[in-house]
Amino acid sequence: MKRRLISSLVVLSTLTISWDREGHSIVGLIAERHLTPQAKAAIKELLNGQSLSEVASWADEVRNQPQYKYSAPQHFANFPGGLTYKQFIDYANGGDIGPNVIFAIPMTEAP
Repeated sequence: MKRRLISSLVVLSTLTISWDREGHSIVGLIAERHLTPQAKAAIKELLNGQSLSEVASWADEVRNQPQYKYSAPQHFANFPGGLTYKQFIDYANGGDIGPNVIFAIPMTEAP
């Protein structure tokens, strides 16, 4: 579930390019509105009572702190413009884009 949620947020944030704190919060709010009651409860537990909209910009806020510096390239993925969906998927799976959020998603599995 966590991987699917993060993947959905990545797709939404990719579509929004870069919106800063407010944009991330809006994406979190939209994602929350599409969750089942069970998923909402699980997320609330995972986030210690905080909502997705409240924590959506966390990665932006900490990526320059020394203990999270390693995660900076895992926060985004740069793709050339004008790709079709198939080209995007092919590029994401085999393009030379270095460390990025797409490859970081599988590392976020809950213990």
